[in-house]
Amino acid sequence: MSDRTAFEVLIIGGGVGGASLATVLARAGRRVGVVEREPVFRDRVRGEGFHPWGYRQAAAVGLDGVLERAGANPLPIWQGYRDREPVEPSRWDDDPENDYPEFAISHPALQNATIAAAKAAGAEILRPLAARRIERVGERWEVTIEGAEGSRQRLTADLLVGADGRDSAVRRWLDVSVTVDPVHHRFGGMLIEGFGLATDMIHSVSLNGGTAYVLPQSGGFARIYGGGQPELLNPIVSDRSGGALIELLAENLPEGAMANARSAGPMAFFPNSDIVPEQIAGEGWVLIGDAAGANDPSVGQGLSLTYRDVRRLSELLDAGDRDEALQQYAVERSAVHATAREHAKWIASFTMESGADAERRRAGFRRAQEIDPAHGGFAFIYTRGPMGLVADEAARRRFFNET
Repeated sequence: MSDRTAFEVLIIGGGVGGASLATVLARAGRRVGVVEREPVFRDRVRGEGFHPWGYRQAAAVGLDGVLERAGANPLPIWQGYRDREPVEPSRWDDDPENDYPEFAISHPALQNATIAAAKAAGAEILRPLAARRIERVGERWEVTIEGAEGSRQRLTADLLVGADGRDSAVRRWLDVSVTVDPVHHRFGGMLIEGFGLATDMIHSVSLNGGTAYVLPQSGGFARIYGGGQPELLNPIVSDRSGGALIELLAENLPEGAMANARSAGPMAFFPNSDIVPEQIAGEGWVLIGDAAGANDPSVGQGLSLTYRDVRRLSELLDAGDRDEALQQYAVERSAVHATAREHAKWIASFTMESGADAERRRAGFRRAQEIDPAHGGFAFIYTRGPMGLVADEAARRRFFNET
């Protein structure tokens, strides 16, 4: 092994969350290392929309320029369709406290722009290298990393950050168990070229037992998504070419919208299940992003939650005692995820189901919104975020106008 390399903060995972945190901490003068195993970021199916509140989180720590360099495409309008005809659209700035749109972005482009920003800020990028062993030695961490050819190096750090996704190896090494919610529906999609409708809006259709929508990106691409019950998705998932998903949208969007659409990347579908770790911070370690808890991807909160993690953790670390900061972050993060988790279940119960019960919930949801346009604050969860909202049973009953 080579000589040890010492860091104040060592981040395992150089994706959006890890590289964003590295950028912010390195700009503040901390010695930061980032271990990333992938030599090149490639297209994989994942959430590529982020909500107005997520953009606000990123801008608060100076990451808005990174998003712009990655080609974030603003989508100020949500356009729904019924019988292939547009219905009355809604706008993200219908919220009187929000001026930001939704954004769509290529995940690989965002990863590349973010890790470049981290390097420019002074973080050391260790890539392509994989973490193989983590152990606590005194008050520091020792992490063994390995290259493709088998060479090994030992790093040390005061603070270890796990930013390695919903299947986090850091969690396993730290012996952190997780709760995985039961599967309610599946959700996924693929990248396409040749989309034939306006590129400044989200295009959405409600289906029997699910939903589908299109998020246009910059550069002539769009991400198409579908989610729902097995009877809706099984024929789509079984067609690995993506043709069935394109056809589903072609049958529900205006004539010609998908006439020139063609696959531009892989297709994949995933269970909606939230993942909730029993612990997300401890003595000298912390988890961020999906490693700290993954939300149902069909509500699109993943990137926004990640930027919130970066903002809040960096603020707390700058403000005072490290271990107190980690524990405060953990308490707040758990509460935010708990709200997002319950809200996603409420939404799924009438958007990803069919039948009388789903229709009853849809009707109750509409009545509740007529009575209270703010919907108990939940009407603004995508523009203002889950912070401060309490998703308890009383809130659920108000959400569905249940007496």
